[in-house]
Order: sequence, then C-alpha cells, then structure tokens
Amino acid sequence: MDERTLENLKGLHRSYWESASFSERLNALQKLEDYQARQQGRYRYEVKAFEPDDPGYKGLFVLDDDELEGTIYVNREHIADSGFQYEAINTVLHEGRHAYQFFSADRGLHHDPFEEERWIVNSANYVNPNDYVKYFFQPMERDAHYFSREEMNRVFSVLESEFGKSEHFDTYATLRDQQFQSIEKRAEERYGSDFIQKIDRAIGYDEAQARENLIEAGRIEPEPKVVDKATQLELHAEAEAAYHGRARFQERLEKLEEQFENKSTPELHESVHAMGQKLQQYMDREGETWGDYVKATEGKGQKGLIVDAQQSNVVIEATLRNGAYVRPADDRTNLGYVPFTKDENGYNRIDVNKIEWNQNPKINLYIEKDERGVYIKLDHKHEDFQAKSYLRSEAKPFGDLNWKVQERTFERNREADREYTRERDRGMER
Repeated sequence: MDERTLENLKGLHRSYWESASFSERLNALQKLEDYQARQQGRYRYEVKAFEPDDPGYKGLFVLDDDELEGTIYVNREHIADSGFQYEAINTVLHEGRHAYQFFSADRGLHHDPFEEERWIVNSANYVNPNDYVKYFFQPMERDAHYFSREEMNRVFSVLESEFGKSEHFDTYATLRDQQFQSIEKRAEERYGSDFIQKIDRAIGYDEAQARENLIEAGRIEPEPKVVDKATQLELHAEAEAAYHGRARFQERLEKLEEQFENKSTPELHESVHAMGQKLQQYMDREGETWGDYVKATEGKGQKGLIVDAQQSNVVIEATLRNGAYVRPADDRTNLGYVPFTKDENGYNRIDVNKIEWNQNPKINLYIEKDERGVYIKLDHKHEDFQAKSYLRSEAKPFGDLNWKVQERTFERNREADREYTRERDRGMER
C-alpha cells in the first residue's frame, strides 16, 4: 500500500473515525471503495447511506440498467453509530466484491474461470436469506464473505502498523470469526463435510457443463485426449508393418538400381519405375500411419509416454529408458535422437522440438523382426562395410553408441571416422 493510499484510508482507523462527522465517515468509505475498484480492475461505484426497513440489514449493491453504473448502499445507522464502524467497513468490502463478481463475469477477468461460472449460475439461481446456511455458502455470498474478512484483516494490519491499534478491531474480528465457524458447523451438520459441493449442485452448478462452457469460450484448454490402448497398439502394429514393407521394397529397389547402373535395359528400367511407384505407396502409407500413431500418443494416452508432436509426419521408436530415435517419414536419410524428460505427473515426455539430428546421413534406423530391440546400422557407400549397434531398452545419443564391426566393437566418434577415411584414401592411392 503506497503512501497516498495510506493517507486516503487513514479515516477508517478508529482514532480518526470516532471524531469524524457523518459526511467524513461516508467519504472514508468512498475512498475505500475507490481503492478496491483500482485493485480489482473494475468500475468505481458510489457509496451511499440508506435506511432499511429491517434495522439489522447491513447493505446492498445495486447495478443500474446499463450495467456501467451502480451504487453500494450502507445502513445509515452503521455509519452514524461508532459501535457499528467495522460493520460499515465490512459492508463496503462485501458489496464491492459483489460488484467485482458481476463485472468479472461479464468480462472474464477472474483468475479462476470455474469460480466465475459458479457466480454466473448463482446469479440466475440466487438463494434468499430465509435459508441462512444455504444463503451464506452459495458461491457469490461465500466468496464475498471470505473476501471481505481477509481484505479487512489486511487493510487494518497496514493501518495499525502505521497508526497504532485500532480500538475494538480485535474484538470485532474475533466475534466475526466465531460466527463464521458457527455457520460452517451448521452447514456440516446439515450437508456433511462436502457441504460446499452439495450447495453448489443445489443451485444448479454442474462442473462438467462449466468445463464445456469454458472450453467453448476459449477460457481453458480441452483435457488431453486419452486414447484407447487397443487402438494405440493397433496403430503401432500397422505402422510397423508399413515400415517393414517399405524397407523390403526399398532394399529390392536399391538392388535393381544397382543392376540398372551396370546394365541399362528397357526391362530393368520398367522394373525400377514400377518398384519406385510401389515404394512410394508404402512410404505414403507409412507416413500417414505414423502420423496417426503420433497423434494417438499425444496427451496421456500411453502411460509413461507423452509425445509433444509438432510434426505429425515423424516416425518415433521409443525405448523403455532414456529416449527415442526419430525419422521424418518423408526423409530416410535423416535420423535423430531425443531424450525423455519427466513431467510433473511422472510421465516420460518426448518433445520433437528437442531432437538432436545426427550429422552422418549414412546411419539408418531399422526394427529387427521378432524383437522389440532397436538397432542402428551404419552404412558407408562404395565400401563393403557395415556396423550395427543393438539397443533393446535404453536409448543413447549417437556419440555414446557402441558399434559392432566384423565382430569388433569400437566407440564411434568423429576421430574414428576421420581415421577410417584416411586409411581408405591411402589404400585407394596405392
């Protein structure tokens, strides 16, 4: 609370209030409303005194027809009699909170959209004070009651730190808290420990309907889609079948192309063309199937794994630990590694934006038949040279893979690649 605000609100302190005239007290209440309106980001409303038919009636908030102007009314006797000082202040805070509820519900300002929905339902199904327990704990009233209590404690904490104890405030606060506890006890006796939820349902609030309303209004995001596990496994199997079919056709096509390079005949040319078309069909189907599978695994569809797929056309082979290997479905020369990260719910999460793409385009990804293990195959063109690295449960970055070459295991790194190239070039020179 800044110095100017403190100066404006000091009239609420007992040492100023007790000697103030009626108009000065009303002005102090207006300054409190002005401050609350600024804090809540709403319109400021005029505070006026009124004389209710029932002397115990504290006040009310009236919104004008144009819903831009309104008035907060406070029982005149509560302003005139110093013994009701804190009731008058509480009334301004309480009714000002109702002003905020209407203003917020109209513009979607409140930090809790579900509470806003409760206010909207409650305004159409308002409970009158004849049933005081239900009246007190209906959404709009309980929010206003608890807000005014906490805000009053906060304001007077600041005022008392600056101007000393405000006489009788502690007594008022203690009696008010005892009243709250008494009403809560009555509510529990009547409705049980979940009395809040039961009263909300009684006035027509439905959590599921509220969620639909908020999603439609763009206030909240839809829940992540939970996918049927059987459907997910079916998609995965279909995608793998398409992959294996594509791999077989690609291998046959490569052999045909090699024959065609050595001996170009019309028959081989036609075979290469036909095989190429067939391969493209498999590639298209594989890309579509993996796209469906990636979409199916978004959200919490698969326990332990969430795929944040910005590209649906990415093949993802997830291992049990550490991470996964990925390929663009339309680019067989590119391969990436992406680590798992744990989210707050303990799920393994894959974010395709964090893929570490391999710099060596000669590394290909294969799924070995009848095994869930994944192995990476290193190919060098124009050389009869192959290396494999088997991975069955634990993914590793490319630099950490162990490669097996002609029964020899070596650690693959850039220096090893450069040494191999130098040896190869020297052999070619000889």
